[in-house]
Amino acid sequence: MLCHENILVQNEILSRGIGELPSPLTTMVNLPPSHVGCVTETLMTSFYQGGKTILLRIFDVEQTLVAIEKHKITLLGQIPTQYRMLWAHPKYEQFDLSSLESVIYAGSAGDLPFLKRLAEMTPNIGTGLGMTENAGFATFSNPGATPKSLVGQVGSAFPDLAKVTIRKPMDEDGKAGNEVEMGESGEICYHPPIVFLGYYNQPDATQKAISQEGILYTGDIGYFKMIDESPALFLSGRRKFVIKQKGYNVFPMDVEEHLVNLNGIDQVEVVGAKHQLFDEGIFAFVKLSENSTVSVEEMHIHYKNIASYKRPQHIEIWPADKQFPLTRSAKVDKLALQVIAEELVAGLRKSGGWDA
Repeated sequence: MLCHENILVQNEILSRGIGELPSPLTTMVNLPPSHVGCVTETLMTSFYQGGKTILLRIFDVEQTLVAIEKHKITLLGQIPTQYRMLWAHPKYEQFDLSSLESVIYAGSAGDLPFLKRLAEMTPNIGTGLGMTENAGFATFSNPGATPKSLVGQVGSAFPDLAKVTIRKPMDEDGKAGNEVEMGESGEICYHPPIVFLGYYNQPDATQKAISQEGILYTGDIGYFKMIDESPALFLSGRRKFVIKQKGYNVFPMDVEEHLVNLNGIDQVEVVGAKHQLFDEGIFAFVKLSENSTVSVEEMHIHYKNIASYKRPQHIEIWPADKQFPLTRSAKVDKLALQVIAEELVAGLRKSGGWDA
């Protein structure tokens, strides 16, 4: 359950992150109406700023490109998967997207190749982090951010609006854990007034999410790092998707970001799969760039540059003409990929290609 204050503070956070655009605000909304990305973020922030909004009934790649050109969209907000789908459209280069003055992404951190491609749409790019339980964004990057400065980060907090802290787990009695030191990983927590009222008729679930002090535990793991004299938030991953291998916690994003920097790699998605020796093994799905000739052997060699416990036990090439499974909010469906990985692992076990 959200309140007006949650939404209004989120609107101000996003407005500050976007900054002032040269032209009147015209926003495209093509996200699911059941998601805060559609309603409280893009739509209501447009209302908050007095802008114009173009609505698409559903996300459609070609209709999105047509609408940007036809309605002279100045601000476009999507998740990385949607941008990749736009760029993959065979007629993408034929559309006039020169009206775009700001493009923002959320839902996952961006790697350098993605960010460089995004900046080709317009140099003014940005990102932030949030969730349904806080009505949208809690952090956002500073205007003028570059692809290099945005790698791995999800923006900065606005303490005068609402604090964001990194904390140790909530105590058994429901009290918030202590804050950790700068640079140390922990659970990302949001403070009022960007904390929801609670889950409707679910007091137990609400108590697990909100501490006695009113602090919201997000389930996201991250840390603060100083960038240009400002503490920027870096996202390590979702707590539920952390891979437990060889006694270490492995964040899929760390493994993904390392390989995607290899020439010829378009997208990497990493999940954990049961492993008899390591508890969990690292399973990487890799989608190659068009005309790429990079081999799986070259990928394994590339992984020798990171800690051994972060190296995948198996790399599976994903069909170039097939999208990764998506959730209703158009994010890559990690749970679906885990099911696919377990099915493939069953075959690998028979040939001795797993559990060794």
